[in-house]
Amino acid sequence: MVYGRLLLKCLGYAVLGALPGVLLAILLAPRVGISVAMLGAFVAAMLAIPGTSPRRVLKLTAALIAAKNLPHASVTYDWVDEGEAPAGATPNLSDALMHWIMATDVTRRRRWLVASGLVVGLVAGGALATHDVLSIGSGGRGLVLPFDGAKDSPMVQGVLLTLATATWGGVLAALVGAPAYRRPLLVAVPFAAFIATMIGFAVSNSRGGAILGMVAMFASAAALVAMLVAACGFEIEEDDNAPIDLETEEGVNRFFRRLRRDSEEYFDACEKRSWLGRYGLHVLFYSLFMAGAGISIFATSFSSMRTARQSRYWPAVDGVVTAVIARHEPDGNGIAKYHGRAVYQYTVNGSHYSADIMDFRSKPRHHDQFNATRDVPFDPGDSVRVYYNPNAPEEAVLVTGADPIQSALFTAACVMAVLGMVGFTISAMYFLSVRARKAAYLSSRFGPGQ
Repeated sequence: MVYGRLLLKCLGYAVLGALPGVLLAILLAPRVGISVAMLGAFVAAMLAIPGTSPRRVLKLTAALIAAKNLPHASVTYDWVDEGEAPAGATPNLSDALMHWIMATDVTRRRRWLVASGLVVGLVAGGALATHDVLSIGSGGRGLVLPFDGAKDSPMVQGVLLTLATATWGGVLAALVGAPAYRRPLLVAVPFAAFIATMIGFAVSNSRGGAILGMVAMFASAAALVAMLVAACGFEIEEDDNAPIDLETEEGVNRFFRRLRRDSEEYFDACEKRSWLGRYGLHVLFYSLFMAGAGISIFATSFSSMRTARQSRYWPAVDGVVTAVIARHEPDGNGIAKYHGRAVYQYTVNGSHYSADIMDFRSKPRHHDQFNATRDVPFDPGDSVRVYYNPNAPEEAVLVTGADPIQSALFTAACVMAVLGMVGFTISAMYFLSVRARKAAYLSSRFGPGQ
């Protein structure tokens, strides 16, 4: 009966909250009115829950964070209701809902799992963004970038892509194995997506990309905020000085929880005596970062580096420079830049070819064409020695070999990738062995599955 009344109250509030939007849709702007009606109905229905108000929800959230992270801050709960907390009163629905969302009943937060998802997403997104930014810089198109309709530079889009993949890597890990993070995410992400859909529907004339982009942005921001709030640590902290009644089932459970916690702390303290026990987590994350950075650089540079090194063995023919040009290539910020090139012609097996690639080295770029052409050490009519690819004669250069700086960076990337994979493998095997030994230790003390 109580919940029936509550349902009718929520429906009534929802109708009243939707009324301004309905009038707006009929009289002025249908799209804006529908969005306002949906948002108004949702907010009004939430405000119908007993003990709920915008001010009280914000104060209760702040009280939860303060009470669980500051000593002697439990008095902040009294501030939520302006000091009026009747003795013996049962918790209202809004308090119960807030405690469920914040997962105050979950003792194992599994922050390491969420952190691992964030790091994996960061490395994967960084590698993807690096590949796409380099592809765009060379005149191509990346796998994901540039975003449709985006006005930001490829570098800014790459940073946003990296942050988004890191966020959703953490979200995926949280949804799979971290209940303390799962509940805030399951509430925050759909709520943000709903609000973004309504706003996008109201302000956008299109029904596709603009709305989806806004939903992705709002959902990513909400997911990041939800994980940060969950990471504040709303754990149940039992009073070690509180007496335990072993005559009751709850008292026995509390005794074994305390004993198990003390055993875990003793095992962890013993493990930290070793070097890997103290710094193993740092080795794991730094190795993962090194491996990701090295592999991404290796993947984006391997093809051009292989071609540059093979060019030292290409056959050569005589050619002639026909023109000196300034090729236009915008930089990562969309600013026009020019670098000089010599256009030359050559003949291979009776076929005539033309090319303008002088070498595989990086070239200075200028804001104007005049200074760009001054960097070219050739003039029209000069005779040159042309080295061509025997498998593709249209590909040729005037100077063979790779750029020493790029070659050194490529070698460093290979070393980083190898060291990162070795470090990650060693640290991962260590943590897996610690997990197995810890489980065996607790099982020997409390029995299997305890």
